[in-house]
Parts: sequence; C-alpha cells; structure tokens
Amino acid sequence: MTAHLIESTIVLLIAIAAAQFPRLAARTRFAIIYAGLMKFAVPSAIVAWMGIRFAPAAKARGVIAIIGGFNAPVAASRAQWPAIVWVVVAVTLFAITWLRARRAVAAAMHGATAADPRAHAALARIGCDVRLLQSPATITPVAVGIVRPVIIISDPSPLTDDELASILAHECAHVARRDNLLGVIESIAGCALWFHPLVWIARRLLSAAREEACDQAAVARAGATTYLSALATICRAAVAPPHTGVSCIGGSGIRKRMEAVMRFGTRRSLPHRTVVIAAMMLLATLTFGAGIIRASSEKTPPAAPITLRLQDADLVDVLHTFGKLANVKLDIAGYVHGKVNVDAHDVPWDEAMEKIVRDAGYTLTRDGDTYRVR
Repeated sequence: MTAHLIESTIVLLIAIAAAQFPRLAARTRFAIIYAGLMKFAVPSAIVAWMGIRFAPAAKARGVIAIIGGFNAPVAASRAQWPAIVWVVVAVTLFAITWLRARRAVAAAMHGATAADPRAHAALARIGCDVRLLQSPATITPVAVGIVRPVIIISDPSPLTDDELASILAHECAHVARRDNLLGVIESIAGCALWFHPLVWIARRLLSAAREEACDQAAVARAGATTYLSALATICRAAVAPPHTGVSCIGGSGIRKRMEAVMRFGTRRSLPHRTVVIAAMMLLATLTFGAGIIRASSEKTPPAAPITLRLQDADLVDVLHTFGKLANVKLDIAGYVHGKVNVDAHDVPWDEAMEKIVRDAGYTLTRDGDTYRVR
C-alpha cells in the first residue's frame, strides 16, 4: 500500500506539473490532472492480478493454530487502528459532502417552475436537449443531476437574448462533459484520500479547469464580449441579492475567470485528443512498468510476521503449511518426521520455520527459491 501511494503521488505530481504547460486548453488540463488522480485507483499490482508474475509473493500476516494434530491454517488479522480511523474519516467526509450536495440541490429546486419561453428559445439556439427550470431560490445558473440533468436559472430578464444563450451554453457544457458524474467520482477519491495534501491541491485545480473549460465552450458559441457581459450582469445581481448572506458569485474566482476569458484565443492550444491519448499511454506505461519492476525485484518473499500456536503438530504438515502461506517451494527429505510444540507471536515466518526445523533436530537450507529440510 505504501509503495502504491508513493507511485500514485509521483504520477499525480507529474500530471499537475504537466498541466501547467501554457499551450494546453482547459479541458486538456482537466483530463491530465483527473487521470493523475485516478492513478490512486489503479495499483501497479494489477500486473500480478493479470497473471504476470516474476517471483513468488508472500502471504499477509497470519495465524497457525494446530492443537492435537493438523488443521487447515486460519487467516486472522488484528485490529488496525490507523485503517479504522481512515475509514471512519473517509465515510464521514463523504456523508457530509453528500448531505450538503442534496441540500444544495433541494434549495435550488425549491419553488422551481418551467422556464419562460425566452429561456427555452435561447436553449434551443444552442442545440442543448436538457430540461430547463426557473427558480427564485438560485442566483446563478446551475446544472444538477447525473442520469437526467436539469439546468436551473434565476430570473433571466436582466440578460439579453445573446447573454442568456451564452450562460446556458456554459451550463450545457457541464452537462455534455458529464461533470456531475466526474465530480462524484472525484469526491469519492478526495474523501478516501483525505490525508493527502496533493489530492486537495489537484481537486482545486480540477475545479478551476472545469469552469474554464465550460467558459471556453460558451465563448466559442457566443463570443467573449457577450459572455463577459453576461457574467458581469449575474455578478451585479449577486452583489445586491434579495436575501442577506449571499455574496458575489465566485468572489475573486469570477475575476480570474473573466481575465482568462479575455485571454482565450491569444495562443493556439495543442490538440486535445492527441495530448490526452499520450497522457493515458504514459499513465498505463508507468503503472505496468512499476508493477513489472516491483515483481522482478521481489526475488525472495518478504518475511511477513506470523503467530504460531502448535501443540503435538506433525512436523511435515506444519512445514507444508508454511510453504502454502509463504508461497515457497519445499524439498523435505523422506526421513523427516516428528511432532512440534511452539508458541510464538509476531515473528518472521522464515525465522519461525528455521527454529521449528532446528528444534526438531534437522537443518534448513536454501537453494534459490527452494527450501530444503534435511
């Protein structure tokens, strides 16, 4: 797990650094960082899961309990408090996030009715087939829902027809990009990796890139001047809201977005599809490469701790049990026999096996990947 976190952190760091290249479009930056974040869900151990093995793998911590004869080994694990804390915090964060999202959607939908004909006409102009509602409870347009997305707007009267179309184009871009679904996946990853500061940085960059990508889509349809005017109109409405406790949309974020809109088209962006395909190929190469290197370097199984409670257990049966637990080859001489009694806790399996063999009066030697008992 530690190795996987290190590998994924390095990949995410590379993705964040690569996304800062100035000639990348916002949607390209989003795709690169998102792929880097998803690396945490794709361990390099997938190489072994796919049947590509280069060395025997050791089993995890286990317990052998043999009393009065041989019984099949029973795997057991002790309580891992760090893991428990991690799960509790992750589940709590996700529950809070989910509840907040539900409340936000419910608040936006409160009192929602079908949008007026002018808004539907603007939506038809941009060719977006999505349900459109109007609600007095929302100030800025929002797109909600995953399976059946809905766009909710406030009173469109302060906006001209072109401005209204540009704002709706932004929300339709969210729908077309499946941003709500991607946001849920991103939120799950963020809650699971709550302890990782680079993940929080990546999520902030993703949020900015997501909005900029939709801004670019709106500008492509309506032009920068019209879209900037629409943003300014919405911001003025939010500065003096009908209810207290509501501030201007985005705060300093809206200023940065407007500055970015004014820079659109000043430099030619690299092809989105080509860059994303190259990034995905690099991610796959790093994942499989790390898995192959790790599998190749594990020429000997690590000595995992094990707990033994043996009473009058058959020596040969115990040794075969060790072989299964550690996934190693055993060469036991035909004359090896006897009973063993051991009570040991959290000792490396190879040391435990060597002690059992030595106490029984035999010797344990290693020849490559094979352990010989003589």
